[in-house]
Amino acid sequence: MLATTGLKAQSFNLLDHHYMGGYYVGFENLTEMHDGQLMANVVLSNSAGQGDYGYCHLKVSRDDAQVLDSIVVEDNNIEYRSLLFEPNRHDDDYVFVRFVRDATHGDSLRISRYDESFAPVAADVSIPLDETVSYQTRFCQGNNDFIVAYGAVGLGGMVFSRYGFDGELKNKVFYHDSVCPISKFMDGRLKVWNEAGTEYLLCGTGQGRFAYWILDSTLNVIDSAAFKPYEGLFSNKDNDVVNVDDETYLVATHYTAFYDGITVLKRDKATHENVKRLNFKQEHPIGQWIVGMDRSSDGAFYLAFWEEYLKVVKFDEDLNILWECVYDDMPNTGTCYSNKMKTLTHGGLAIGGFQASGGINNEVFVLVINDENTSASVKEAELRPYTCWPNPAQDQLHLQFSPEAQPKQIELYDLQGRLVSKQTKGLESLNMADLPAGAYMMRVVLEDGKTYSDKVVKE
Repeated sequence: MLATTGLKAQSFNLLDHHYMGGYYVGFENLTEMHDGQLMANVVLSNSAGQGDYGYCHLKVSRDDAQVLDSIVVEDNNIEYRSLLFEPNRHDDDYVFVRFVRDATHGDSLRISRYDESFAPVAADVSIPLDETVSYQTRFCQGNNDFIVAYGAVGLGGMVFSRYGFDGELKNKVFYHDSVCPISKFMDGRLKVWNEAGTEYLLCGTGQGRFAYWILDSTLNVIDSAAFKPYEGLFSNKDNDVVNVDDETYLVATHYTAFYDGITVLKRDKATHENVKRLNFKQEHPIGQWIVGMDRSSDGAFYLAFWEEYLKVVKFDEDLNILWECVYDDMPNTGTCYSNKMKTLTHGGLAIGGFQASGGINNEVFVLVINDENTSASVKEAELRPYTCWPNPAQDQLHLQFSPEAQPKQIELYDLQGRLVSKQTKGLESLNMADLPAGAYMMRVVLEDGKTYSDKVVKE
């Protein structure tokens, strides 16, 4: 069930096919609750996929990814899929914020607050908006308040607002597209930038460049940058940014240059120069999209992305890969979509999404991944201290070894067991240019005597 390369065991548990009736669904939010369990939030549309019916909150077990409780919130005039549902950082309740649209009264924000059992702890608050909101909306929780960013229809720009949980408007600014052209981006993220929760980052891509803006608590822009990860074409796709320390930050984004893929850049805040780079070349024609990147509980970092399968990579702040997993046997018969990731307080991460199958999206999943093998029911493949790509290959097969691994030699055998190639130098790549097309067995030998075998294909 689990194909993985890396240095330590990972286990995972999966919420298997939680059926949502005859509704179309969108997986909009995944968070960790006060008690360590997970909360998945799903928007429900009618059976024709038009017009939103409401939301379903699913409480999911951290240990075995099973649904513990659920509730449906009927908001018949919801129009926007983005929402905020998070534990209150300053209290023991939960804050639920979303957009609603009323044909008579226009757009508004609606704030609800729940306890652990989904019982309301305060009356809902509705905040009328002066603007007509586009579907490009983003939320994040700040310091005892929340921040929302949305494109304003007909105004050619982006509105940023900061509200208290009681609905009090604390700050509101408008930036024209010429200043902050993020309103054109479908792939942007809004997140808290500093530990105090008083600075916020909005990032996205456009016009061949990745871009970000950092705002202070009054929503003034205090830093921004736009750049290409490579000189060459750059695809406008999803991305993520993580604050590392006072000097550096990480960017995960797509590139289209000599070949397509995802790159993780470590960048200097003062100079905006790249310090280090880690690439994941696209190996499947369906393309790649980033689920998320965030800091793990032990100070390392996770990157999750979809290609043919879901892939999760853990690396340190110097971009050395600690382990890499490919989840290639998801128990869904249709296409899986995921755009939410949450790192967990006591290690590991959770990823949520939904299945598109049979013309209707009505099944959701939650994948819980642990850094340690804590589930006896999980099937594990042999761990490998390297990753290799592309496979199939044409001329070169590339290998990237974890820091502790010391490769000695790489041997290549045909399917009759005959040695066709042996390489003891330059082990970061294997030359396959002169080999006939077909399948081979690659044998990697380390200095400590350990050996690993993998099937590779020459196109």
